[in-house]
Amino acid sequence: MIKKNSNFLAIIPARGGSKGIKRKNLYLLAGKPLLSWTIEASLKSSYVSNTYVSSEDREILELAKKSGVQCIKRPSYLSDDYAETEPVLLHAIEKITSQISYDFLILLQATSPLRNSRHIDEACKKILKDGTDSLISVTEADNKVLKQLLIADSHGYLSTGFKKKFKSMPRQKLPDIYFQNGAINISKLDAFSKNPTFIQDKTSMYVMDKEKSIDIDTLDDIKLASEIMKKDSRCL
Repeated sequence: MIKKNSNFLAIIPARGGSKGIKRKNLYLLAGKPLLSWTIEASLKSSYVSNTYVSSEDREILELAKKSGVQCIKRPSYLSDDYAETEPVLLHAIEKITSQISYDFLILLQATSPLRNSRHIDEACKKILKDGTDSLISVTEADNKVLKQLLIADSHGYLSTGFKKKFKSMPRQKLPDIYFQNGAINISKLDAFSKNPTFIQDKTSMYVMDKEKSIDIDTLDDIKLASEIMKKDSRCL
């Protein structure tokens, strides 16, 4: 049984480099660095006990400190274009949990600026209610993708991408499908430490709408997010 007073550790990975947008995590969106939107959402959450930013970049770490969150200096080998998120989190966890223990880990990507404290709180509340090992935020997707065909081998022959029965099934009977949007990932901390993934044996989902699920990768994404923020004052 999960304790209702469980504490949540939020980690925001934010390296200095990026491919699509130079210095993306510091790029201004509606007058604030992109990273600031996620920091503020985490700080306003009623469930998050502590928030840490993991980065190798001095300017990012200074911004994090000024914003009132704690910092983890990330080594260079976890900061290049090929660094995966899970080792970054494990490195941070090792540094943090030597001082205090937590029940849950929350990964908050800095590239999801329209995810706010309400979303975080609802996701935390849901994993406690569901009693699952992990939870990921998702957005609904068009289930016709289940009918797709793939090139199966070197001969170029086609094969069904999913179960063969989906190819001939009416769309009304196809199961609902969801895409992971990257905005919120939660796992029991001990489960993640043993098996570093957010898809655990029992994983539930938190559904977000497509607008709030925007993941910033290009300048067009910045423009779209800015337009949405202008329409929705709750984002500001």
